[in-house]
Amino acid sequence: MPANKKKKETHNAKESRRKRINWMKNMIVAGAVILLFTSVILNFLLFFKVLRLEGQIDKLCSQDSIVITQDIRYL
Repeated sequence: MPANKKKKETHNAKESRRKRINWMKNMIVAGAVILLFTSVILNFLLFFKVLRLEGQIDKLCSQDSIVITQDIRYL
């Protein structure tokens, strides 16, 4: 009888270890997926911010060229 009890305890220990390892695997995969989606979202935000800044730079450059041409006329 004690040998049967020991087998059951060993089986329970192995089962709990297997569950713990599977939980850790799932958390690692979930963390990787979250990091992947976060980086994709941040890349999209960065892309649109760069486009907006490029438009603002173009607007500033065109305003500078107007000011420069007006200064040349008065010389």
